[in-house]
Amino acid sequence: MEDKQTKRYRRHKRVRAKVRGTNQRPRFSVFRSNRHIYCQVIEDEKGKTLVSASALEIKKAKNKDLKKAKEKTMQGKVGLAYQVGQLIAKKAQKKGIK
Repeated sequence: MEDKQTKRYRRHKRVRAKVRGTNQRPRFSVFRSNRHIYCQVIEDEKGKTLVSASALEIKKAKNKDLKKAKEKTMQGKVGLAYQVGQLIAKKAQKKGIK
């Protein structure tokens, strides 16, 4: 019986065989661990990460713009993931990525 990590790696390889990021349309990658969430916008032709964001940045930033008043449904990990999405979107727009 395979462990979770081996199964995840096999799924990852299968998806990566089909999906490639270009300069016009970069690949968006999300990794979720038990504690944090990490996002990257990647251009595979050059092998470069264009933009990245994580839950760690939000916890360190304590920025009022990112820490808006949360509704009851946007608390905990869900709210943190939402804020990571907002953060990576802002970073991507600054670099000219749609």
